[in-house]
Amino acid sequence: MSFINLFKNVIRSRKGDKKHVLRNLICLFFILVFLLNFLFLIDNNSKNYYSDNENNALQTEIGAKDLDSLKLSQSPDELLQDPFTINFDDMGIFFNNYFKSDYNKTFYVSESKSDGVIIDNKINSRDNLLLYKSLIKEDYDEDSTLKAYLDLKSTPLWYQGNVSKFEYGFLKSINGSTGEIIDDTRYLVDNLMPIFLLIENIDDDLTIKEPYEDSIIEMFNLINSSEFWDSNNYGFFESNSSTSEKDIKSNLYAVLANLLIHRNKNIINDNDVIKNASICADKTMTTLINKAWHNGRSGFYNSTYSDWSSGPGDQQNMILDVNALGIIALLEYWIMNGMDPNSEYFKNATALYKQLSTPSKFGEIGGLWNTTYGAYEYYRGNNWDGISNKESHKLDLEANALMMQACLKLFEVTGNFSYYKRAFKIRDFIENYLYNKTINAYMTSIYIDPPYNNNTNINFHKNLKLCEAYLKASEIYNSVVFDASYDSGSDNDFTMNQDSINLTCTYAFKKEIFYFFNDPAIKTIRYDNITGASITYIFRYPNGTIFKIIPDTIINSTTNLIYPINSSLPFGDDYTIYIYANWTYFAFKSTTKNFNVNPGLGIDWRSEKSTFKQSYYQGEVANFSIAVKSDYNNNLTLNVSMIGNVIKEDPSFPINITFVNNSITIIELNITILDDAPTGKANVTFIFEGNRTIYLKESKEIDIKNAITYSNLIYSKKVVTGRSVEFFVDMINQSPNVTQYFYLNFSGPYCTKLDIPITLGKNEREIVSDLIATDPSIPISSIEIDMTISIGKEILYTEILTVEIVPSFEIISIEFPEKVTQGIDAHLVILIQNNQRKSEEFSLFINDDEIKTEIDELIPGRNRIEYKFVPTWNPYEFGIKSCHIEIEDDSDNLIVEDYFEYEIELSAMNLIFFYVVPVVVLIGIILHYKSKYLKHKLLRR
Repeated sequence: MSFINLFKNVIRSRKGDKKHVLRNLICLFFILVFLLNFLFLIDNNSKNYYSDNENNALQTEIGAKDLDSLKLSQSPDELLQDPFTINFDDMGIFFNNYFKSDYNKTFYVSESKSDGVIIDNKINSRDNLLLYKSLIKEDYDEDSTLKAYLDLKSTPLWYQGNVSKFEYGFLKSINGSTGEIIDDTRYLVDNLMPIFLLIENIDDDLTIKEPYEDSIIEMFNLINSSEFWDSNNYGFFESNSSTSEKDIKSNLYAVLANLLIHRNKNIINDNDVIKNASICADKTMTTLINKAWHNGRSGFYNSTYSDWSSGPGDQQNMILDVNALGIIALLEYWIMNGMDPNSEYFKNATALYKQLSTPSKFGEIGGLWNTTYGAYEYYRGNNWDGISNKESHKLDLEANALMMQACLKLFEVTGNFSYYKRAFKIRDFIENYLYNKTINAYMTSIYIDPPYNNNTNINFHKNLKLCEAYLKASEIYNSVVFDASYDSGSDNDFTMNQDSINLTCTYAFKKEIFYFFNDPAIKTIRYDNITGASITYIFRYPNGTIFKIIPDTIINSTTNLIYPINSSLPFGDDYTIYIYANWTYFAFKSTTKNFNVNPGLGIDWRSEKSTFKQSYYQGEVANFSIAVKSDYNNNLTLNVSMIGNVIKEDPSFPINITFVNNSITIIELNITILDDAPTGKANVTFIFEGNRTIYLKESKEIDIKNAITYSNLIYSKKVVTGRSVEFFVDMINQSPNVTQYFYLNFSGPYCTKLDIPITLGKNEREIVSDLIATDPSIPISSIEIDMTISIGKEILYTEILTVEIVPSFEIISIEFPEKVTQGIDAHLVILIQNNQRKSEEFSLFINDDEIKTEIDELIPGRNRIEYKFVPTWNPYEFGIKSCHIEIEDDSDNLIVEDYFEYEIELSAMNLIFFYVVPVVVLIGIILHYKSKYLKHKLLRR
């Protein structure tokens, strides 16, 4: 039922029904609230700004019980925490609680006081686009980004007039309560933001859909139209209504946007757009260097006139955020043009950084670096000379965030750690001085002179620019790889008292960056120059117990561990070394290496020269040999002994044997099994020991068999009903020390139980035979007889004898033609089996007539009876006939009988003489008399 129908029912219902429906609505409301909160919790719990894999590995490796022994400098959570995104969740909560607009809860207003009270209720298009590529970027893929972008276009922030004249784009701001337009100016930066957002939120390996690509091309066409592009002097106007000045910061952003489009030519399928983006970036950057760059002092001016000429005053000020952005644009342009180390663009970028990082001096020429706070001041005059006003010396959040990005870019393309460490110093300043821990957001700026009050307001845009910089820093922070490998040529098997673990670990910066001039455009950079990072090796026994922790320091991204394998480590597989590297400037990384401790000696049981058996009899004495391989590099003299619960102690043990290095030694030994050793599985342990060190201790499983055994059991597989089953069995006493007394038993249905007492002397063998009587009448075709060998109540062996019960005689087959001809001999062949052990005289009867045969008795086994006779001489006897066969013994007792049928056929001779000739004669007589009658009749006429 829809909500509209539900409300209609409430209105139309009687009073009682209305209360019932109202209760249902209230219940439904609370259920929805619960579900929404549940989904919110799941969403928040799924946010993770550090590696889940590292977290799981560390938590698994380090249990609470190990923390004291590990002496970690930080807790596991602190080790894994990304220092840049640590406050993102709290910031998101603050802005969700205080900055959401009344006009639309998905949009955010501009600024509040330090307590969260809103003082600027405008919704800026720039900020609400930047949001999705900064604070909440991790929650948005390309599809959700496009949806958010199109939602923003559906508000009054988007202006659309005559599209063919490029009268469209984002306006500056609207009222946060009513949605009423406040500033209808279309600024360049506001309309560059969609390009940054849509491209940077695409996965690198993604092929985008047409609506996504169309939106990028739409904004590219706008910024390169006459609305913003100055085709006469080149460069971009700050807004669609600005024609008097060129804003350098806006132009630098335009260069970066065009370079970004050109870089992503693999996902934007429009060659004209890609080509024009490159041309536009090239013309703008060239003009900026020629017209807005201070060659003598290295730096970009703040602004110029529309023809790129500069006037006195604020236009030529050297402002931090402009020049920080200038470093980034110079480096990106340098990358697009081939990264020539002698390029003026690269030199200008490094020179500009050097100038900005020169310590600030009041009233003197210098840079913007404030050594007291560890941050950059805001601006200086055109010659980097000091200006005595509070704004020039303020430490601004957004400007320092941009400078952090510049430092990160310099490190990324050079590998010079001084740039990266400077980015960390800026981060420390921002966290220590600008972060408001009460509300979990960052204030706007501080002033370094005591008379001036700090700007503690919370500016949404500046906080987002910081988040954008922090995401870049987090990417660098996590772009580190950690590898561990044993020295070349060795595996993870180490020999006790000979080998040492030689483990090399590398902890290096590695990242993929886009090189515009390459195809494909991705290249991997790696810097192996990390020095000062800590590394810790945690050794564990196979059972998981820690036995050694070794800390070390990484130098030039490498460290080497040498750890000798001595006799203190028990032999075994799956020892582990959990290794983790940690540094202030890069992410925690870990890996696990396994190794095995081998004794250096090994018994080759598969060798032809190893004659140790898998099974032995009680009391058995046997000699055997084993092949022992030595992997040691020197000869080794050891004492060899053998122990076990089922063997007698050998007084000759231990035996002193020398094992030649890297060869196989054959050892001759003997074994004596206890007379009363329990039968079944048992272990015999071989011990190789020297100087109180056990070099090898290896157990071998054997099967102990009873000294009484048997073989060659032969018995009657077929027995005539009532006759006895004859058997023969070879009984053996394997013991050289004990005389054995036992019983051989036979039992089962349809047979008489038989118990045979047997006595066998030491190592004696005896063939036992007897008859097992069976019942005279057995109704089944086979019987089973249980044979057991027992001592007292203990049954040593059991076996089932299956005996087929057969009659004394049985006809196997009768051979007689299916069709016989009258007067022709037919051969009868009868195959009959005599299952008795004696011959038997017999008589053959066919249809009660006794027949004389060639044989007069049936011998044991198979017999063949042949008889030749003429079934009939009668020419008129034919058709199916039956034959009854009986065989009787000499006492006229019926032995066997059987029946068969055959068909008598008319012979050709009988057909002619007894059928054809009589008919012909009869016809002839009839014709003769008929002819005579006709003649007589004619004569009478």
